This record gives sequence, C-alpha cells and structure tokens, in this order.
Amino acid sequence: MANLGFRLINRSRTSNPIFHQRIHQFCSQPPSPQAPPIKAPPPTNYSGSWLTHRFFSYILLPVLPYGLAYPGKVTDVLIATCLVAHGHLGLSVIITDYVEGGMAPGAKLLRVIRKTILGLSIGTLVGLLYLTFADIGIANTIRGIWAVKPKPRE
Repeated sequence: MANLGFRLINRSRTSNPIFHQRIHQFCSQPPSPQAPPIKAPPPTNYSGSWLTHRFFSYILLPVLPYGLAYPGKVTDVLIATCLVAHGHLGLSVIITDYVEGGMAPGAKLLRVIRKTILGLSIGTLVGLLYLTFADIGIANTIRGIWAVKPKPRE
C-alpha cells in the first residue's frame, strides 16, 4: 500500500506541467555570482622542499642514537645541523601552507615572519655549535640531563 502511495505522488509531480516549467526555468538560468572568485595560488613545485625535509629526517634516524651512544664533535655537528634544518624547513612549510594562503603575496607581515624564522634558526644553530665546540657538546649535555643522580643521605 505504501508503494502505491509513492507511485501516486511520483506520477503527480512528473505529469504536472507547472513542475516541469519551474525545473526548466531553474536549469536554464546561469548561476548568479555569490562571492568574488578566489584567485588560484601561483603554481609552485614543493617536491624539492619535501625531499630536502625527508633527507634531514632520514639522516637524523641513525645519527641521533649513534651520537648519544658515542659522543663526539662530528656527530654533534651533524645533530645540530640536521635538527636545525629539519625544524627550519618544517616551520617554513607551515608558513607556506597555513599563513601565506590567507595573505596577499609579498605582504610585510609574511616577510617579517619568514625573517624571524630564519633568525631563530640561525640563532639555534649558533647556540648548538657553541655548545659543541666551547662546552661539553650536545650528546654529553643530553646524557647529563638524563643521568640518574642519587639522593643525598641525611
């Protein structure tokens, strides 16, 4: 019985000339613009940045445990450069993906953000290299932080 009711409703709509006229009017009208068109971003190729980011990630995989197990200046320099490059590229990609899309190309704030990230990366690298050459090194610093110190007896 319910199936019969559906057929009656369906037939009444399809056989109604006013229904067909309204559908024809709706389909033949061009769509009205509701918002200004969004400009497409300039075509860029991010594969080079992605490959460089992965390169530093893959270098860190063996160097970090080896550097912590056998501390030395060479491994500390590798750890410092790879960590800073990995972090800098990651932050640059975040800025490109999430901040740059909402701003006009060449905006002053965007340039300030990029220069700030570059300055922080350079400062971090200088600090880590100073720790490597003028102090005990990155690996020995991490080992010292992780060292278990016995409680003093009272």
